[in-house]
Amino acid sequence: MFKGTRYILFILIYLFYNSVALAIDPEIFVQSTVNRASKVLSEDISKEKKMKELKGPLNGLKVLSIGTSIVGPWAATLLGYLGAEVFKVEPPKGEFLRVLYPHQNKLSTAYSSTNLNQKSAGLNTKEEEGMNAMLNLANQADILIEKGVLNRLSYFIPLIFIYNLKDLLVVYEIVDRVLISIIAVIFISSINAFINALNEIYSKSQFSNRFNIKSYVQIIKLFINIFGVIIIIALLTGKSPVYFLSGIGALTAVLMLVFKDTILSFVSSIQISSNDLFKIGDWVEAPQFGADGDVIDIALHSVKIQNWDKTISIIPTHKLTDSSFKNWRGMSDSGGRRIKRSIKIDMNSIKFCDSPMIERFKKFKVISNYINQKQTEINEHNLANNINEEELINGRSLTNIGTFRAYVEGYLRNHTSVHNDMTFLVRQLAPAADGLPIEIYVFSNDTNWVNYEAVQSNIFDHLLAILSEFDLKIFQNPTGDDFRKI
Repeated sequence: MFKGTRYILFILIYLFYNSVALAIDPEIFVQSTVNRASKVLSEDISKEKKMKELKGPLNGLKVLSIGTSIVGPWAATLLGYLGAEVFKVEPPKGEFLRVLYPHQNKLSTAYSSTNLNQKSAGLNTKEEEGMNAMLNLANQADILIEKGVLNRLSYFIPLIFIYNLKDLLVVYEIVDRVLISIIAVIFISSINAFINALNEIYSKSQFSNRFNIKSYVQIIKLFINIFGVIIIIALLTGKSPVYFLSGIGALTAVLMLVFKDTILSFVSSIQISSNDLFKIGDWVEAPQFGADGDVIDIALHSVKIQNWDKTISIIPTHKLTDSSFKNWRGMSDSGGRRIKRSIKIDMNSIKFCDSPMIERFKKFKVISNYINQKQTEINEHNLANNINEEELINGRSLTNIGTFRAYVEGYLRNHTSVHNDMTFLVRQLAPAADGLPIEIYVFSNDTNWVNYEAVQSNIFDHLLAILSEFDLKIFQNPTGDDFRKI
């Protein structure tokens, strides 16, 4: 196990000296410790004042610290020395470092020395008010410091000291095993924290949008924890880990049954990643699960989808891949969003265009060239076939519905928010009892939902208002007002 070095020896001598001093005269010991701490603290405070006079390289940077113990607070202190504005959030009663002795002016010197250059406030994040205050601070901050791997590794030091004292004291074997087991627990916990830290760092990188590793991380942690439990049990019982691993081999069928969903979810995660079925940020629609919104999390066992009404649907990973769903990523990547909507025309208002109507249509800039071209084409056809143009039915003539379709197409071609390089149709659908549908099938060049709806509404606002200029009417079922006019 761990052997003592000169540093350990020095620390043990120091601890022995303080123990003797405390036993002889506790008052002198406390006062001496306070004096030493005060000297260090006063030096740090003077340094802090000098640093505030100078603008450091991190001046203007805001840091939110929610770390405890030593590592996180000291990192925030160093950022404060460099000019950053640091705000520390603690539990309502303060972090545990505040109660450590010695105290000076009712304040722990340990806390003071590790939390310089920091503004502190106690917030109860379990309540809505405290959580809102925390989120407000987080939104304003440029850097967030929280406790992590090193905090857990710091527990090794006292445990190693205690373990190395076993040669000086009479320690039962069971105590020895328990100490080693605790060290193993902390080691496994540190590994998990380290893996979580790597996953968090990866999730903030540009590669996370292409390939999500959260499910693989959870599988790795699962195996680490399983083998960790086996090792801890082996340490406590004094038996070889191979003994327990052989037992697990005999229970393979049972383990397969217990971890059935985990295995299925892991396979599904591989399918999602390898086939790029969906990723965080994709708009996914799965009606069978009542899900329609953005994917916000992909874990080993579940996929979280935030619906448009801000509710969250949690779907088992393997069930989502076993059923059909729609991914709208193709629409987002294409740069166009489909507009597919019809205007139903009252067929009683459809007619041939007479000369006054044609002259009026020529004043419409969108279709003026179309009218002149069509009129020339019709006149040539009628002349070639010796058709009397006084009777519109005898030859070719313009219709108000056809002219309206030409106007709609010209209007959309000139619209700045319509994508001209994608499918572009203005067509008639089959007549029905509710009129003749004129369908618009085009794509907006803005895929944002809010902007898309605004573009679509503006287009149809204009078309519905201009329809009467072509002597056409919208079909709608009669209302009470219609019956009153009879």
